[in-house]
Amino acid sequence: MADIWNRVVTLGGVISAENVRVTFGTNNGGLLVQQARIEGARQIGQIMDLKDGKIYLITRIPELFRVTLVGIVTNPADYKTFLSTYGSACGTHADLTITVTPGLCTTISPGTITYTVSNPILMSISDTVAAEQYIYVGVCILSSQSISVN
Repeated sequence: MADIWNRVVTLGGVISAENVRVTFGTNNGGLLVQQARIEGARQIGQIMDLKDGKIYLITRIPELFRVTLVGIVTNPADYKTFLSTYGSACGTHADLTITVTPGLCTTISPGTITYTVSNPILMSISDTVAAEQYIYVGVCILSSQSISVN
């Protein structure tokens, strides 16, 4: 039956925020995870061949991937280990696997998405202690040349 806007709405399932899960490293690096963000970009340009007017796309070397992890520091020892593990730019680092379980329920099978961050290097941290909330928030930004998704 149509609603007052003359639409027939069909419910497509339920997305439940309580079911979203993000896990990585040992004990999530000592963080109670609030946000995980994975970014990658590359420039794509175009040129025209003046002989025949054909347009060619030119892809450039991709920028480094950025992985931003935000959370409340709950285990200082694991957090310090996480920072020291990925803090050095020298040598290679163990891959960091980030697993995300979407917050889907009922009719859709949620499954997981797994990101493998190859040789991540800590490029930035921004830790904040907020007196009004009595929490210690850690923001870690890692960079990598390669991320795969399974």
